[in-house]
Amino acid sequence: MSVAHGIVLSLNGYMTKTETKTSIIIFDRDEGFLRVTSKPECEVELTDAQHDFEVAAKLTNYKKVPVLADSRNYSNHTQEVRDFYASREMRKNITAMAVLVDSLPSRIVGNFFIKTS
Repeated sequence: MSVAHGIVLSLNGYMTKTETKTSIIIFDRDEGFLRVTSKPECEVELTDAQHDFEVAAKLTNYKKVPVLADSRNYSNHTQEVRDFYASREMRKNITAMAVLVDSLPSRIVGNFFIKTS
């Protein structure tokens, strides 16, 4: 599998890991869920969020899956990024979502996403 600006790695035949500019994305085929971890201190632009979404969709073969979003390394997101995260496009491949947080800013973003989804 080829992904622009990323590294694809088969960990044990059941997991696929891809690293983008702003995230580490792992699809656990055995468990059937996607884990997206924000990289520390990355400024996320709309194009980054859209790219991460496309990479994640390719990893799951565009199937709906539950997502674990680890936002403990939360960085600043523009209003455009927050709007994209709350969009129908973003929700079309997600069956359920859990957000890991450890700070007030990441809690605010997590709550915003959950309330608008």
